[in-house]
Amino acid sequence: MLFTKLLRCCVVVALFSFCLLRPAGAQVIISQYYEGTGTNKWLELTNLGSTTVNPASTVLKVRIWSQTSDTGLIAFTGSISTMTINVPIPAGGTILLGNSSNGTTGTSVPYLTASSANQTNNSVIAFNGNDGIALLDANDNVLDRFGTGINAKDVSYIRNLNVTGPSTTYTSSQWTAVSLNAVHTASTNSSVRLGFMGHPVRHPPIKPQTV
Repeated sequence: MLFTKLLRCCVVVALFSFCLLRPAGAQVIISQYYEGTGTNKWLELTNLGSTTVNPASTVLKVRIWSQTSDTGLIAFTGSISTMTINVPIPAGGTILLGNSSNGTTGTSVPYLTASSANQTNNSVIAFNGNDGIALLDANDNVLDRFGTGINAKDVSYIRNLNVTGPSTTYTSSQWTAVSLNAVHTASTNSSVRLGFMGHPVRHPPIKPQTV
């Protein structure tokens, strides 16, 4: 009986220590990918953790592996561009990464403008269906990955609500593809809507910051 109690205590301590040592960036996921017509591109990141991920202490990057056309499948090869996240992601909150030309060509998301983005980058948020996207840590290790083996042109992919953390490999069962029109017409309380992950601990997106 004493041994059993001691074993349980050790397990609890080990789990508690693991939670404390888990990098803050490991609680952030790519929660929505939107590849619209023209220059309309969006990427949503969600913090599933209980603490704010602050760029002053936790470095997160988003990287694209670009192909020269929009055909074929995502394979994480090609030209590389990287952006560093410079805005905080609150506990349970989301941020939107956009292209500064969003809304100028093609069909835009009706409830968003280019200024809706928390951060913009026209080299990374420029995917075109067959370009790999990943979330990286400060040492360029992949934390979360989107798209291996699919073509994601003119479509949006939503991370399923039962996902509890990032994945270093793309797992199709964690994602649901929805039409661009479904995103455009999504209600304010729909997880399909850009800026609304719908996770139980999620808070509204933070206001954009000028950088």
